[in-house]
Amino acid sequence: MRPSSPKVSLTTGTKAGVDRILSFTRLTYGADAHQAHEGTLEWMYEACPLVPEGLDALIAAQDEEGHVVGLVNRLYLNWSLEGSIVTMPSMLTALISRYRPMRTSRHSFTNSAKVCTGALPAG
Repeated sequence: MRPSSPKVSLTTGTKAGVDRILSFTRLTYGADAHQAHEGTLEWMYEACPLVPEGLDALIAAQDEEGHVVGLVNRLYLNWSLEGSIVTMPSMLTALISRYRPMRTSRHSFTNSAKVCTGALPAG
């Protein structure tokens, strides 16, 4: 018999909360990675003038207990469209936990489409 699937809901980065996002990124990248530091979220979502929604632009998947089990980071780019410059979101990274309820504190992750532009803040 196949185990039942966990219930996961999508929300914004603001509603998921910085602490829960950083817990997830520490498991994904490791505690010393730049992605696991609040400065990276600040740089990508609050300091970037192209991101109109701030941390709301980040899409988070949460389990029933509120733990972040997936993220979609969006990178906003300026495009020339019919003579006008418009800002459009594109996918930067998609991180997904292979959910294993309470068997281990560590998850397996899939990371795809990693793109980096510009300089990242120090730790």
